[in-house]
Amino acid sequence: MPDRRVAAAAAAVLAAALAAGPAAASPAPPSPALAADLPVVAVLPGDRETALVADLGAGPATTGGAGAATGAGTVTVTVGGVPRPATLRPVLSDDLAVALVVDASADGAAALPTWLSAAARFALEAPAAARTVVVADTTPPSLRPAPQPGAAGVVRALSTVEPGGERRTAEALTLAVRQFRPGPPGRRLIVLYTSGADAGPESAAALGRRLAREGVILVVAGAAAHSGYWSAAVRATGGFFAPAAAGAAPAAGPALDQVAATLRGRCLVTFATPADRPAPVAVRIDGGGAALAGTAIVPAGDPPARERPSAWWWAGAGVAAAAAALLGLRLAARRPEELPPRR
Repeated sequence: MPDRRVAAAAAAVLAAALAAGPAAASPAPPSPALAADLPVVAVLPGDRETALVADLGAGPATTGGAGAATGAGTVTVTVGGVPRPATLRPVLSDDLAVALVVDASADGAAALPTWLSAAARFALEAPAAARTVVVADTTPPSLRPAPQPGAAGVVRALSTVEPGGERRTAEALTLAVRQFRPGPPGRRLIVLYTSGADAGPESAAALGRRLAREGVILVVAGAAAHSGYWSAAVRATGGFFAPAAAGAAPAAGPALDQVAATLRGRCLVTFATPADRPAPVAVRIDGGGAALAGTAIVPAGDPPARERPSAWWWAGAGVAAAAAALLGLRLAARRPEELPPRR
């Protein structure tokens, strides 16, 4: 059997087994089962905790399996060959914070009903206790009612979005990130529904790095023709791009199905952030006689920002410069006989 089919079959068995019990909170001896490849799609390192975004739903043989990936099972993590305590949890969990960002620009008015329907459908399928907020991507980006659990309030918030103004997608995403307190990586999710080709002047790589540093997963549903920018932007966050049919009003049904199914098949493997980075990580998930194993690298942290001189420093520097200039003028004005003799 080809490797891809082996991995897909193992993922299906494992996903079904994961629904049977709680997640393991510490390393356990791996089962003797031969491990198939586990796709680790992103690494989200935080100051204290790192999350690997892993995909349990890859491959056509996992029909129905992705939906069963609840984050239960046994997970084993080694960092630099040393076992580390780790936990396994689904991306779609009750403690998830969700921001639905909808393109409400005048230019995208024809597609707005489709995007609103898409966002409402996602809200209905999200975990009941997840906190959700709605952001309209317009000029300026606007926040709808405060984050709240339950789909009814989210649907009401979506019903207030009307088209107008221009897109400010980078600003809308920033507004979405600010709605929730910083927390463990992978616990905040942004789903963007847009007819735009990009987020504005910000490059796809810069956008992805910015959200990944915040520990935010980005999923984008948009026109298939715009996949280049958005696929690059979501890659570092552990998200994905869901293409919709091109046209004034994209046929978003397939994109909706992909968003729900793919997110249900993704899980977070979390462990303490290594002190020494970059650090190689090996992860194995066992359950039901099947196993998946993968590797990743926890990247080095951003270099500490250089401390900017304070206002007092600048004031002192200015006084010193003025004093030096005044002394120079005085020496220049003295007659030659007043100057000290050369030695």
